[in-house]
Amino acid sequence: MIMNRSMLMFVVLFCSVLSVTTAQMPDSLKTFASVEDAMKNPEAVRILRIARYDKESFPTDVFKMKNLRTLHIRGGKFETIPPGIGNLISLKSLSLENGVLKELPEDIGKLSELTQLTLQGNKLVKLNPSVSKLSKVITVNLNNNQLEELPMTMGTMTSLLDLNVSNNKLSSLPSDLGTIPTLRTVIAENNVLSQLPKSLSSAKALTNLNLGKNKLTSLAGITSMDKLESIDVHGNQISKIEDALFELSELKLLNLSENGLQSLPQALSKAKKLRSLNISKNKLIALGTGIGELSQLDMLDCSENELKEVPDYIGNLNNLVSLDFAKNNIKTLPSSVGKLNKLRTLDLSDNPLESLPVKELIKLYNLKKFMFFQSPPKEQPKPAQKETTKPIENTKTPTDKN
Repeated sequence: MIMNRSMLMFVVLFCSVLSVTTAQMPDSLKTFASVEDAMKNPEAVRILRIARYDKESFPTDVFKMKNLRTLHIRGGKFETIPPGIGNLISLKSLSLENGVLKELPEDIGKLSELTQLTLQGNKLVKLNPSVSKLSKVITVNLNNNQLEELPMTMGTMTSLLDLNVSNNKLSSLPSDLGTIPTLRTVIAENNVLSQLPKSLSSAKALTNLNLGKNKLTSLAGITSMDKLESIDVHGNQISKIEDALFELSELKLLNLSENGLQSLPQALSKAKKLRSLNISKNKLIALGTGIGELSQLDMLDCSENELKEVPDYIGNLNNLVSLDFAKNNIKTLPSSVGKLNKLRTLDLSDNPLESLPVKELIKLYNLKKFMFFQSPPKEQPKPAQKETTKPIENTKTPTDKN
C-alpha cells in the first residue's frame, strides 16, 4: 500500500511537470505564419504574422483566435473587414499593410486593449469615427492611403504618442488634435494642408512635427510648445516666419527649405539650442544677423538661394560640421571661415567664385569634403535648320524614250 502511494505521487508530480499550460508557454511557441497552421489550435495563438497574403477576402478564421494579441497581414485583396474583429478583445497590435483596404468596420472601436494600429499602404479614403474610441492606442500609422479627412474626435485617443498620416489627401487635421496630452510626434508630410488647428499650440508633449510638402502659408499655430525639438515644413508656401517660432526653447532642428522666404527675422537669434538649420531653395538675398548668434549650430544649408556674400560672423559658429552655400552668387569667402575647426564638409559649388582665403582654409584640419566645382553651362538648343528642297533633276538621257 505504501508502494502504491509513492508511485501515485510520482506519477502526479511527473504529469504536473509535463502539463505545461498554454498560458505558461512563451510567445515564441504561440507564433504562427499562416491561418491554416494557427487554426489547428486557435486558442493557443498569440501572434499571427502573414508576410504575403493574396486572398480576395479577409481571413475570418482569425475571429476564432480569442487570445490573439498581434495580427500582422501584409498584402491581400480585401477592401473591407467583416464585422467580428471587435471580438478580439486581447488584441494589442493590428497591422494591415500594402493592401487595398478601403474602409474599417464599426466594431474596430471595440478593440479596447489595442496599442498599435498600422494601416499604411492601403486605399482608405476615410476612417470610421469609432477609431476615436481606442483610448489605449499609442501609435497610429496611416501613411500612404487616400485619406481626405480624419475623425474630428481624435482628441479622445488620450494615450496617443505617434501619429503618421503622410502621403494622403488631407486638407486639415482634427480640430482637437492638440488636446491629446501624450502626443509626441505628428508626421503629416505630403498632403494638402493649408492651415493648422488652433489646438496644436496646446500639445505640450509634442517633440517632432513634420508638415513638409503641404500648402501652408503661415506657421502661426506653432507656439507655446515647450518640448518641441524638430520642425520640418519644407516644400510649403511660407514667405514669412513669425517671431514666436523662435521662442520654442527646445528647438534643435528646423527645415524651412523650398518655400518663398526672402528674409530671416532677427528673432532667429533666440533659438539658442538650434543645431540644424535648412533654408535652402528659397529666395534669400542676405542671411541677416540672427544666425550669427546660434552657437550650437552644427549644420547650415543655405544652398540654392540668391546670396551674394557669406557674412563674416560665420566664423563665430565654431560648432559647424557641415556648411552648404552651393548654387548662389557668392564670389569669395571671409577669412573668418578659418575658425571653423570642426568643419568637415564645405560646399561652394556652382558659385561665380573669384578668390578664396586659401591660407585660412588650410587651417581646417577636419575638413574632409570641399566642393567648389562649376557645373558645365547648359547647352543651348540648336536652332532648327530649315529644310531645303532641291529641284528634281531630269535624269533621262537623250536615248531614253517615253
